[in-house]
Amino acid sequence: MRTLKIDFAPRRGWWDGGVDRKRRPLWIFLCVLLAAALVATLSLIWQFDQQRSAALARLSSAQAALDASQAGDEDNTVASTESAEAVAQARTHLNYPWANLLGTLEHKSRPAVTLLSLEMGAVRQSNKLVIETQDAAVALDYLKDLKASPEFANLALVRQETTVGEGGQRLRFTFEAAQAGATARPAVGRTR
Repeated sequence: MRTLKIDFAPRRGWWDGGVDRKRRPLWIFLCVLLAAALVATLSLIWQFDQQRSAALARLSSAQAALDASQAGDEDNTVASTESAEAVAQARTHLNYPWANLLGTLEHKSRPAVTLLSLEMGAVRQSNKLVIETQDAAVALDYLKDLKASPEFANLALVRQETTVGEGGQRLRFTFEAAQAGATARPAVGRTR
């Protein structure tokens, strides 16, 4: 006959300080890690839900504003007219005086004169115009013609230099024209 082994003292686990006492810190660490992952997941779900509800609120307010503007609400019409005027005024200030200046330069162009650059000055008070030609008399004639237009009425010669290129010797003239009614841009850099 075979003997039967009966153990009346079952093996104790890590929770009651039994045989697995060495592994207890590992089990505690794993449980804490699992709890932290659960909290982080719930936090991310909550944040996503908050962002989603904020986006839906913005969408519904934009839709309501669109519906109100399409309905012909008088307050919205006045506000949109004022904002359109503000945009037009800002565009005028940002574009000043490029449209008129370029139109004048195009109208006064000559085949013997090459326009190299037109740039706004450092503080928006003046424009610099650089031209190149082979004959000084042509450049002075061009200057005289430009001064006849109101955009370049106060055009002045700032610098003249001689360059040598493929076509031979050329004269480069730099003119400067003060802008009438321009608002100065704040200077960037150190203040003293």
